[in-house]
Amino acid sequence: ATTASYFDRLASEAECIAIDAARDAGALIRQAWDKSKVLSTKSGPADLVTDTDKAAERLIFGRIKRYFPTHRFVGEEGTSEAGDLDNSALAGYRHPVVVPRTGPDTGTPTWYVDPVDGTTNFVHGYPMSCVSIGLVIDDSTPLMGVVYNPITDELFTATRGKGARLNGRPMYVAGTQVSHPDPPLPTGLEALKSALVGTEVGASRVPEVVQATNSRLAAIMPHVRGIRAVGSCALQMCYVAAGRLDAFFEIGFGGPWDCAAGWCIVTEAGGVTVDPSGAAFSIGGRRVLCAANTHIAEALAGVLSAVPCAPSEPG
Repeated sequence: ATTASYFDRLASEAECIAIDAARDAGALIRQAWDKSKVLSTKSGPADLVTDTDKAAERLIFGRIKRYFPTHRFVGEEGTSEAGDLDNSALAGYRHPVVVPRTGPDTGTPTWYVDPVDGTTNFVHGYPMSCVSIGLVIDDSTPLMGVVYNPITDELFTATRGKGARLNGRPMYVAGTQVSHPDPPLPTGLEALKSALVGTEVGASRVPEVVQATNSRLAAIMPHVRGIRAVGSCALQMCYVAAGRLDAFFEIGFGGPWDCAAGWCIVTEAGGVTVDPSGAAFSIGGRRVLCAANTHIAEALAGVLSAVPCAPSEPG
């Protein structure tokens, strides 16, 4: 098979497997939603992890690795790094895989998984938590993304070249015109005047990071219609893809598992993903800016670039 046809088949099959895994992991989240949680912290008191995070990650990787054993696996909770894969998660698995286990030697498929993006929301019962599963080739080409919020039962999906969907229906970034040509888009700061922009304040409480975060908000606020923070990088990227937000940015999130799926979903919905400086996006940079169009992305990046990052922030 050609490289293109192999990756097309891989993306399609991977999406089916990821959807099933996300729904089953989501069931674990729903079951634990109203129960007391066993908590521990990672980098600080605002950076939480629960037993549900770990169980969901074991389930997802146990499911996926059975069918793609030659792929690379990276999860927020480090389950796969320790080789702790739950093979019982495969019991009764219902999806027949037809993609060959190996393909053209053209790149490394890597699965990035955040089993509960929005753990703090999960702990507090705030209904903005999701399962995020992304498949990326050579850390440069987003192939497939699945993001599932089990509390609202919203499933965001995309595969390369096939568009993005919300609960099976096509979705597009804000401003997309289907029935007639697009009107001219505003440029410069004018592009931000009617924009609803998402961001996150992150888990760091280091004073210099708090100051830099507040400075970015203060710089943006005069230029936009509104700012939102819901506690999940993956969900807010999907909200850009669904036209609910016009842009989203975050500097210093946990890692590529937070943005891999969203990157594919935003791209397939017609949006753009860049670094908050306006440079090319790097999945390992822990920095992201996605927007409905390049004018919004450029204007927002211009405002953000005028605010220095804290020394301990990725930059």
